[in-house]
Amino acid sequence: MAKETTSGSDLFIVDNSDNDWKVKNYLHEWADIAHKFDIATGYFEIGALLALDGQWKKLDKLRILMGDEVSKRTRKALLFAIFIFRSIIVPDTKLVNRRLISVWD
Repeated sequence: MAKETTSGSDLFIVDNSDNDWKVKNYLHEWADIAHKFDIATGYFEIGALLALDGQWKKLDKLRILMGDEVSKRTRKALLFAIFIFRSIIVPDTKLVNRRLISVWD
């Protein structure tokens, strides 16, 4: 398998400081062109993926590095995804799953 290389020209920083050009617009358009996104954000909201209207599903790879602050809605979605992943991949993690369920509330 060929190793991917990244040069400085492959990196692009987008933020929401411009009133007319938002991250959502950039990601929506580039999902048709790119095959992967690497996103770093201090505050992640699950609604950001929903706002992309499924465009992110066109990508081969999506990596999100996020800070520890998320909304309650995002926290529940992430914990649910972990629960499902562990149930499918490692079915003998009932104790871990019970702890995750108690955190959802």
